[in-house]
Amino acid sequence: MNTKLVFIGGQAGTGKTHVAHALIAQLNGYCLVDKDTCSRLFTERLLEILPHADLPDAHTAKDAASRESAAYLRYVRDVEYASMLEVAFENLHAGLNVLAVAPFARELGDEAWISSLEDRLATLDAQLAIIWIYCEPALARMRIERRAAARDRYKLEHWGEYLAATDYHPAINRPHFTLATDFEPLPLTPLLAYLQELTP
Repeated sequence: MNTKLVFIGGQAGTGKTHVAHALIAQLNGYCLVDKDTCSRLFTERLLEILPHADLPDAHTAKDAASRESAAYLRYVRDVEYASMLEVAFENLHAGLNVLAVAPFARELGDEAWISSLEDRLATLDAQLAIIWIYCEPALARMRIERRAAARDRYKLEHWGEYLAATDYHPAINRPHFTLATDFEPLPLTPLLAYLQELTP
């Protein structure tokens, strides 16, 4: 089908969604699939239920907004990514290119995960492209505070702990485009050229 699956990855507050919306306004034949949009409602429900389940680490899901608990990481996170990719592949099957928005920090350093994804894309003659978004941590925090999302509460209350565990420049096992979002307007011209130069 010669379609593209474009990952827009980056840590919280770096501007992934902002970049995706700016791109989608200038691209034809693309749809937008955001992990939070795909999964937020079922994630919140699962995190409400898990503390009452007789499962290892289930009690660590303190509230419906927690994204740092062992329960979330063990039972929910991978389901979120799998659900998002199912939506993405449904659109690839329909002949649309896809901008997929999620952190992807762990996935992009996992060779087995990426290879499995590429094998699946090959069955559709589809191509993977990766855009990594970053900014200064202080700016990321300011953006997180401004959006005032419940899922960010733990990050903000334990910012030093969160920052120590967060890599704004992780190893990525494939060619990729990096984009800094510290200043406006966003430098979209080279990014659009990158997407257009990919094998059609």
